[in-house]
Amino acid sequence: MRIISPTRAFCLSLLFVLVLGLTVGTTWLIFRHVPPGDFRGVILVTAGIIFFCVYSIAEYRLIVWLWPLPEGDIGEGSREEFIYHAHLIFYLMLFYSIIHSQILPVPFRRLFCQALGAHLGRNVFPAGILFDLPFVFIGDDAVIGYQGVLCPHLIIGKRLSHARIRIGKNVTIGIGAVVYGGAVVGDGAIISAGAIIGPHVIVGENAIVKPCSYVKAHTHVPPGETWCGVPATAESGRTSPLESHS
Repeated sequence: MRIISPTRAFCLSLLFVLVLGLTVGTTWLIFRHVPPGDFRGVILVTAGIIFFCVYSIAEYRLIVWLWPLPEGDIGEGSREEFIYHAHLIFYLMLFYSIIHSQILPVPFRRLFCQALGAHLGRNVFPAGILFDLPFVFIGDDAVIGYQGVLCPHLIIGKRLSHARIRIGKNVTIGIGAVVYGGAVVGDGAIISAGAIIGPHVIVGENAIVKPCSYVKAHTHVPPGETWCGVPATAESGRTSPLESHS
């Protein structure tokens, strides 16, 4: 795990000071003439929360536009690592809590994910957890089930890297399934509940990965095949454990 140095932490904290200042200033300018009463505090707090979220997302998108989060390995102490930390602090302090809490209704989660840079096709309303949203690409009519996870980053010790995840059209990512960075899931494929798709795996069109299976990194699942097991292999030709002892 990478440590954020005190100097970088101070620089990044200034981003929140800016958001907080804009929030307080805007709320005061717009609602300063609201007469005292029972609902004045409620109005000010509600407006402050809304403005804080809007300014946070706007500032984050500006950072993404000026300093895009790099794909691939990120060297320790590098400029790319500072950019990564800028993205990370926004997620840890603000966005992860919203994503994990399930506080937003599913239709609003779509808008929230798009506001943070996710590329969502038509009729996609993710009910799962999407990390590193600028690296997430989902095609039309895909389903991301409850607690399904798309995780474009890979952290092993001090090694850190990011890679895009591409989900095709009419794909189903089941409840609790996990898809890691660099994976490509072809149109019509089904990643069943609890399955794990390792980094840089290619799942062909209309292929099926059965529940709780693990497809290890850099594996190619051919189109139309059904895979299962840990590690997963093609289902054709398998022998049932019961048959092997008969």
